[in-house]
Amino acid sequence: MRGSLCLTGNERSVAALQARIDASPADVGLQEIRVDALEHVDDALFEFLSTIAPRAVVTCRPVAEGGAFTGSEAERLQLLARAAGLGVAWVDVELSAVEAGGLPEALRPGRAGGARVLVSVHAHEPDGDAVPGLVKRLNRVPSAGAKLALQVR
Repeated sequence: MRGSLCLTGNERSVAALQARIDASPADVGLQEIRVDALEHVDDALFEFLSTIAPRAVVTCRPVAEGGAFTGSEAERLQLLARAAGLGVAWVDVELSAVEAGGLPEALRPGRAGGARVLVSVHAHEPDGDAVPGLVKRLNRVPSAGAKLALQVR
């Protein structure tokens, strides 16, 4: 299986996001869009996402998960569901949200069609003993992909 390079950033505007993607090397297969980093989330974002959907990994991390999104969980999940409806390549949903249930249909791991769900967990202060438990939790979730992000020192 051939891997795909994914480039991410923390742009504050859709214009800056577009500039980063336009300047990316041609061999970058995927572009992570950090919705939580944007100052404004409006129709301009979704219009732009529709132009790069097959290459987009859409993430919107709440403050509790190390991100910058300060709205409600329902609002956050609806933003991700809207991106999924555009046919983006991946929608990154935190393991804690999946385990809590109540996901919109578009974000339920293992559902047919549309964007693939990448279930992720970010361990900001990783305890080596905690990693096997996190892996087990990720493996219990039916998803198209899983991501365990660890801080490296």
